[in-house]
Amino acid sequence: MSVRSKLASGNYVGSEFIFDTIPYELEQLPIWLYSKSPIELVSVATDIDSGLPDYHVLAKNKGHKIEARYLMASAALPCANRPVAVDGKRLLDGGVARPVPYVYGRDKYAGRQVVVLTRPRGYEPEMDDPAVPLVRMHYPMHPALGETMAQRSEEYACELDELERLHEGGELFCIWPEETIAARMAERDPDRLLSAYEQGLKAAADVWPSLLAFLGLA
Repeated sequence: MSVRSKLASGNYVGSEFIFDTIPYELEQLPIWLYSKSPIELVSVATDIDSGLPDYHVLAKNKGHKIEARYLMASAALPCANRPVAVDGKRLLDGGVARPVPYVYGRDKYAGRQVVVLTRPRGYEPEMDDPAVPLVRMHYPMHPALGETMAQRSEEYACELDELERLHEGGELFCIWPEETIAARMAERDPDRLLSAYEQGLKAAADVWPSLLAFLGLA
C-alpha cells in the first residue's frame, strides 16, 4: 500500500496480494471449509457504469479467482484503485453506492440482523464531501458514478438515522464504537491497526449480553 504501488500497478492498495497471494499462496487457507459452511457471504460493490450497488453471493463451487475479484472490487477505493473487471462488469468499493448495506437481506434476516458500524453513535457525515469533484474528474466517462458519489453523504446520513430507529425498535441490532476508530482508512501503522482491532473487541464485549438477548440466545 503505497504511491510506489500506485505508479507500478495502478492500485494504491495491492489487492492481488491481499485477496489472492496471501490466502492462496502464502497462507494456503483451507478453502474447503468455506464450501462446507451453511453461512452465506455476500459482497457489495458499486458498478461504475450505472452507479448502482452490485451484490454478489460468493459461490462455493466456483474457482476462487472469480470470487477473489468480487472481494477486491468491494474494497477498491475510487481514484486510489482501478475498477475491478469481473463477469463483464467494472466495479469499485461498495461504500460509494451503499455506505451501510443493511437493506440487503432485511426480510431474509429479520429479527437476527446485526449491523457493525465504524463511526460512534450520533456521527453526522459531512454534506460537502471533498471527494466528489475528484471522482467526477477521475471518471469523466462515468457520470452515473459521479452522481452516486454526490448523493453519498445524504444517503449515509439517512441510513444512520434509519439504523438508529430500527435499533431502538428492536428490529435489528447495531454495534457502534464508543470513540472514533484509531486507524485511518489507509492505515499502515501496525500499532494503530492493533488499537482499532482492540476497539472492535471492546465494542462487541460491551454489548454482548444485549446481543445474546436480541438473538434469543441469552
